Amino acid sequence: MAAPRKKTVKKVANTPKEDAPDRVVSKAEQAALDQLIMQAMLRYKGEDLELKSKQKELIQLATIAQEYLSSFIVIGYSLQGERAIVTHIPTAKDESALIDLLRCTLIDLANERP
Repeated sequence: MAAPRKKTVKKVANTPKEDAPDRVVSKAEQAALDQLIMQAMLRYKGEDLELKSKQKELIQLATIAQEYLSSFIVIGYSLQGERAIVTHIPTAKDESALIDLLRCTLIDLANERP
C-alpha cells in the first residue's frame, strides 16, 4: 500500500489593507517642500562649484610656485578661515629635505617667541 500524500498548503502573502487613506498634502505644504528641496540642491551645487573653484586656484598657485621652486610646502589660511596646504614634492629625497627644513623652521619660530 502506498504512503499517503502530505497535504500542502499554499501561503498567500497578506496584502496591506487600505484601512487608512493616503495622506493628502495641501498645495501650500507641497510648495514649501518643493522650495526646501530646491534650496538644498542649490546649496549642494553651489558648495560643489565653490570647492572646484578653490581647488583650481590652488593648482594655479602650485603651478606658479613650481616655476621658482623645485619642491615646496605652502601652509596657510584662506580669507574665510579655512586651512590651505599646497605641496609639490617630486621625490622622497625632496620630501626628507622639506621635512627637515620645516622642523628647523618651526623650532626657530618657537624659540623666537617671548
